Amino acid sequence: MSSEPSLIEQIVDFLASVKLALTILIVLAVTAVAGTIIPQNLAPADYIMAYGPRLYTFLGYLDLFDMYRSWWFTLFLGLLAVNLIVCSVKRLPRTARLARPIQADRLTLDFLKKQPFSRDLLLSGPPREHLPRLKAAFHSCFGPPRAAAPSWGTLLWSDRGAFSRYGVYLIHLSILVILAGAAMGGYRGFSGYLELTEGQTKDAIQGQRPPGKIPLSFAVRLDKFAVSFYPSGAPSEFRSDVTIIENGRAVHEASILVNHPLTWRGVTFYQSSYGRASSGPRDGGSTGPRFYTGLQANHDPGVWLIWLGCGMMFLGFLVTFFFAHRKAYLGLAARGDQTLVLLAGSSHRHQGSFKIKFERLAAQAGREPEAGENQ
Repeated sequence: MSSEPSLIEQIVDFLASVKLALTILIVLAVTAVAGTIIPQNLAPADYIMAYGPRLYTFLGYLDLFDMYRSWWFTLFLGLLAVNLIVCSVKRLPRTARLARPIQADRLTLDFLKKQPFSRDLLLSGPPREHLPRLKAAFHSCFGPPRAAAPSWGTLLWSDRGAFSRYGVYLIHLSILVILAGAAMGGYRGFSGYLELTEGQTKDAIQGQRPPGKIPLSFAVRLDKFAVSFYPSGAPSEFRSDVTIIENGRAVHEASILVNHPLTWRGVTFYQSSYGRASSGPRDGGSTGPRFYTGLQANHDPGVWLIWLGCGMMFLGFLVTFFFAHRKAYLGLAARGDQTLVLLAGSSHRHQGSFKIKFERLAAQAGREPEAGENQ
């Protein structure tokens, strides 16, 4: 008489279910779309102007202006992480049993007959007459075999690709690493804006996420700003020549252009905008207006985890979809003056290609050697 699963077992089954994972992924996808439609981390005045006071209050109550750091978005990411962990822990023992090394000397004929692929042949003559030829046939189809001597006869076998069963767990782990990197970037990273006039030095940016003044561990000085124009008058290129200053000493010089950012101490500066400063001409009495530059500054300490997770995910997909755990067996047992040949095998993926090799081995094994053929 079967008993009903306990409450803990029901909770574990729910947390490990595919339905929960799909539901979470759908919710995250929908909210991600909303996050691209609604601009994130703008000033309150910008939202009020765009949506009006009432809608601004409602959307703000739902944390839709900073949704990737909201409690509910974090909750769904946490549920996804729990789902992956519980699912992996629940299924890992069974996977380990399937991937463990074969104890060939303990395998029985009944076990071989129950494999997904199985076929038996009856050949004339004792097993020793057929063993060299069958070993060569096995080698041509499944690679060099290993040999064992169970109580019922002789067994040739091959066990390859057991590592491929763990590919899905590598994918699960990669998602967890990416989530950890995203969480680290979301809660420890920042983004903001730095505006500098030629000759000016600043050691803090105006933060957008989080809002407010964000100090830097170094200072940035704008030495020169240059802009060139197309004949139509549109800017073709603008460049900020800057110097990084640490402890009052210039330590690095660089030029920041569009698509050519500068990264220093984990903070990346992008050329964002420019304009004419309200003050007079450039220092040194040179002609021409004084410019200011606008630099977008981002710091994401979790980006290396995200890249690591992406690499792990690529490797996991490669292992999962391009490899398979294949087990092949060829048993020989004496039956009077004849030989029983039992072919068996399994492949947890790519069964079609395995079947082709299995049928080829069966055809070669079932062929009686011709007179004078080396056995």
